[in-house]
Amino acid sequence: MQGNPGRSYVPVELLRTVVTILDEGSFTKAGQTLGLTQSAISAQIKRLRQLVGDDVFARSGGGTKLTERGKIVERYARRILGLNEQLLSLSGGGPVTPLVRVGLPVSFAGSILVDAFRSCTGAATGMQVHLQCARSEELLKQLDTGFLDMALVIVSPDKPVDLVSEWAEPVSWVRSADLHIGPGMALPYISWPNSETDRVAFEAMDKAGLRYVVSFAGKDFNARRAAVEAGLGFMLLPERGITEKLTLAREGFLPALPPRRAGICVRDGFDREALAPLLAAFEAAVRPADPDTAKIRRARS
Repeated sequence: MQGNPGRSYVPVELLRTVVTILDEGSFTKAGQTLGLTQSAISAQIKRLRQLVGDDVFARSGGGTKLTERGKIVERYARRILGLNEQLLSLSGGGPVTPLVRVGLPVSFAGSILVDAFRSCTGAATGMQVHLQCARSEELLKQLDTGFLDMALVIVSPDKPVDLVSEWAEPVSWVRSADLHIGPGMALPYISWPNSETDRVAFEAMDKAGLRYVVSFAGKDFNARRAAVEAGLGFMLLPERGITEKLTLAREGFLPALPPRRAGICVRDGFDREALAPLLAAFEAAVRPADPDTAKIRRARS
């Protein structure tokens, strides 16, 4: 059967370019990831504009800010790319294995990732589990676009996010064991640019009248954690994400931090009844232990 010769189609390559630009943060980095020149990237975006009838990225202000049309394009692009990956998985032949996509915040990659994966694969009978880590804002976006099925997220208390299960997640200041701040010194802070974490930290320090200086900034979580381990400064981290190379900072001048709202979010159309065992297993793996139980465990260890 032949397609309609008078109808246009959006090539998957153009959609992949849009998503890569957004994930990498710039046209230049997207070109490096995709192995394309700057002019090739620009040509693809121009072609996409012709196909969808309007600009995808805003012309003023620079950066990678999407237009209203661009936001719609992104939602469809992530869905189409996800379906494309599942379709390509058929190349191995044999029966089709349903795929369930699960997300975790990057700050938990070193603490509960393994337990979460084992729990999900054990409960996902007849299904393949795909697990990925990203910042909570990105996980929510991927849930909205259907690229993820469920995820553990950490959000601000006033953010209107529907969580199927939620709890308070303690967040604390952390540092390396050998970092000490003398009287009158500005607090060196490890920054996560344009993040909710930075907003919380800056508001807390400003409210406390604390002098501080950004000693390191980066979007990559491993780079920020390495900076803390090297003694370059303090950063905020969920307490369950603290590794053996980091120390819970208890200096009296550090402002107290309220716990964050955390929980499990699922995409629209997620079949909670059919996937109840998987959802329950995921919650059991990522939900913090009862405080009283945790105290008993710490006393015995």
